[in-house]
Amino acid sequence: MHKTTLVLMIAILFFSVKGEAQKKNFSYFDSLTYNQYQSKEYKKLIKTGKEALHSGFDYYYLRMRIGIALYNRQEYRLAIPHFEKALTFSDNDIAMEYLYYSALWGGEPLKAQKLVNSMSEALKSKLGVKEKGILSTNIDMALLNKSEDIPDDFEYPANEDGYQVIPKQFFNTSLSLSHKAGSGASMSHMLTYLHKSNSKYAYSSDYSPAPNDPYFPYNDNFSTNQFQYYLSSSVTLGRGWNFMLGGHAAAIATPKYTYGSMFYRGQIQYSYEQTTDWSFDFALSASMLKNFSRMSVEGEIAIMSMNDKFIVQPAVILRLYPLGNMNLYTESLFSYSIRENSKFFQQQRLGFKVLDHLWLEGMYFSGDISGFTLNNGSMFFNGLEEVNSMAGGQMIIPTKTRFSLSLGYQNRKQTNYFVNFNDDSRSNSLKLNYSLIFLTLTWTL
Repeated sequence: MHKTTLVLMIAILFFSVKGEAQKKNFSYFDSLTYNQYQSKEYKKLIKTGKEALHSGFDYYYLRMRIGIALYNRQEYRLAIPHFEKALTFSDNDIAMEYLYYSALWGGEPLKAQKLVNSMSEALKSKLGVKEKGILSTNIDMALLNKSEDIPDDFEYPANEDGYQVIPKQFFNTSLSLSHKAGSGASMSHMLTYLHKSNSKYAYSSDYSPAPNDPYFPYNDNFSTNQFQYYLSSSVTLGRGWNFMLGGHAAAIATPKYTYGSMFYRGQIQYSYEQTTDWSFDFALSASMLKNFSRMSVEGEIAIMSMNDKFIVQPAVILRLYPLGNMNLYTESLFSYSIRENSKFFQQQRLGFKVLDHLWLEGMYFSGDISGFTLNNGSMFFNGLEEVNSMAGGQMIIPTKTRFSLSLGYQNRKQTNYFVNFNDDSRSNSLKLNYSLIFLTLTWTL
């Protein structure tokens, strides 16, 4: 009796499950996702669509419905693979347009750029895009000021061979241009001019200055000029992979003072002449980036020569997009500078959307390091001073036009040292705070 009852229960359960499975056939999923799409129940549609895919159903309209649901929820990075799959079923302008904007607004501009080459002429005309031409240009200006004076009890080492340079202010301006360079590739150029005002102390037992030498041992108007050129190329390799190369060269003009003398009317007359010493620094970088739906991982290696020192700098950069779009993102950089005195440093960024036309971004850097690069070699820190930390933020203001504006502030803590001429040893540290204000104007063409 009990055996008969058990068999009947198993049979009922089997046919019940089988009946339920038969109900969830192609017509069931197609009808339900269509109705959810029509009623704009996007969250339910995404869940039903994933269930349909798990059950073995995969076709154009299902992928488009899931993709559009994710797109309308602004989960652009998650929508990309669904539109890509839809295009394998039917190559058409509707799916291509959705895929283009998902990549563009999902933070994958190289992918969006590569798609232009596969678009119909009608879609290119509709979107106003071209296979060749300039992508964007920007002007960047920054002003740094020392926010506190040198302590009253600070003294330079007396009668010790060496020098100490203390930055007082710098002005930096750069002009950047990015353009297409073939299918899924772009190139960027950046010209930078940096003017830095410093106080300098220098002493050498081998140097005999003239009487009343205005430049020795103190020079409160020791100004340097730096001219930089940065070139980078980026290419998408497919399946979310991007490869980037960068090169940064800097020519630094440093004033040099010499004096001459002549006997005139029974007295020695001295004259002073300023000439220029030129030095050159460079950095080369290469990186590989892999994009995922909610994150990207990048490995980078930079090789550089700064202040006559050879440096190798590997780095790992992790970017997270919790919402699947650019409305909230974080970036964590971890790097190790390999040199005579190797150093570890890191940088953290957090950005989020506040309003339709306002993003806020904060950053923090810690390192106690001099001679390094950031952002694939585009940012060049080749000063003699040691950067201890940087903290600040910026407002990013996109407009309805092709222009966007960024306004930012940064507090920078730096340490200066007296450097010995003979063995480059450092002593007499001086820690100062600096305030940096910057403005960036970007426009797309």
